[in-house]
Amino acid sequence: MQKQINLEVCVDNIESVDISKSLDVQRLELCGALALGGLTPSPSLIRYARKNTSISLHSMIRPRAGDFCFSDKDVDTMLCDIEVAYAMGAHGVVIGILNNDFTINTKAVEKMVAYARKLSLDVTFHRAFDFVPNVKVALEFLIGTGVRRILTSGTKSTALEGIEIIRELNALAAGRIEIMAGSGVNAGNVLEIIRETSVRDIHTSAGEKVNKFADRALKLGADSSDLSYQRTSYEKLMAVKSAIVHSIRN
Repeated sequence: MQKQINLEVCVDNIESVDISKSLDVQRLELCGALALGGLTPSPSLIRYARKNTSISLHSMIRPRAGDFCFSDKDVDTMLCDIEVAYAMGAHGVVIGILNNDFTINTKAVEKMVAYARKLSLDVTFHRAFDFVPNVKVALEFLIGTGVRRILTSGTKSTALEGIEIIRELNALAAGRIEIMAGSGVNAGNVLEIIRETSVRDIHTSAGEKVNKFADRALKLGADSSDLSYQRTSYEKLMAVKSAIVHSIRN
């Protein structure tokens, strides 16, 4: 069993930053709108996390929800968002850009990685990776560009379902890039994922729905019917961390 496991939590609000800080996680993926899969966070969220924690902060760079096929104009805005993340104190950025056939948009990714590295920012390639038709080819390309880590569920909906592919990717990576397992990771399966894949990086939302005003029904938008929002659950995150600590000790 690995003796060092890094726990990354994806968050999109100040409450979740504070909860993650209280449990001393290693890394935060800062996002906006996790309900949409995670978008570029507000500069103020990055600044808050930098001023109030010592956690490694990695900003999602994703200008809209939906597919990962971004135009040249989108890429220009993403480069600007990388600069903003740097200015607010982020330690890294999280990107993912594909072509219409789901292969990696190599030109755009190379451009973004080069810019991020110029600013001394780590780069994570997010779960857009799980859509690519040939993950082995994509793995080698991302290694060549200088991407620091890949977040993956092994091309399946959850990391547990994709456990065999995650194991294979981690073996192929051979320490040249970090493979981080994510999607559906919880206290009940994190030990199996770590044991079966030998990954040293785990990603989780440990999320819960909160609605302080459940008696007030008011439709706020096409996909919103109440006043609920998602935040990190202290109990769920504590359980995941405890399971990881157990794996390290044993």
